[in-house]
Parts: sequence; C-alpha cells; structure tokens
Amino acid sequence: MGDSALLARRLVEAGCSMVTLDWGRISRKFPTWDDHGDAQHIFKAMKSRLPVYDQALTALIEDIFQRGLDKRVLVFATGEFGRTPKVNMGRAKTPMWPGRDHWPGAMSILVSGGAGRWDK
Repeated sequence: MGDSALLARRLVEAGCSMVTLDWGRISRKFPTWDDHGDAQHIFKAMKSRLPVYDQALTALIEDIFQRGLDKRVLVFATGEFGRTPKVNMGRAKTPMWPGRDHWPGAMSILVSGGAGRWDK
C-alpha cells in the first residue's frame, strides 16, 4: 500500500489530474473487505487490515500536505456502499452468524485537501 501511495503522489507531481488506488487486498488472511457474511471473524479481520490501511492513508495525506500539494489534490477514501443500519440474524447458509448487508443508501467517506468550495 505504501508503494501505491508513493506512486500516486509522484503521478500527481508529474501532472496527472486523477489517480485511483485500489486497496482491496490488504491482508493475506482476510483478502476482501466483504465481512457481512462471516461476522465471526470481522473483528480479527479489522485488527489485521486497519493498521496497514491507516498507516498508508495517513502517510499519503501527510506527504501531500508536506509537499504543498494539498490545495490542488483532493483525497477521497471510500468504498462502494455502506452497511445496513440494523444487524440481521443471518441467512439459511449462515443462520448463527448475524451481520449487516450491503446498503447503497449510505456510506462513509473521508475527504482531505483540495481548494474546492464546500459551501455549494
């Protein structure tokens, strides 16, 4: 992830107007972020994934600010959907594992930098 973040910053410095990073596979043990079907391991999975994700994203944002790119670079960190507000009680194939399904109506987004107007 760190190499991807460094490459993204270098591409912006070279004049690229948009760079997309896919940090889907962070952990070998937990290769996807799709945990609603296996709620038994979600806490172990997040303990494995989040420190790596946090370190790489923080380094990218700090690097952008230290190099004075923060006024022209806008960083979005998001997924393609959120999770249902209410925990369901499992399905036929996993009746003992409660979880949260895909929920396209809401999601979390981290936004950093950029000189855009936010009052519109």
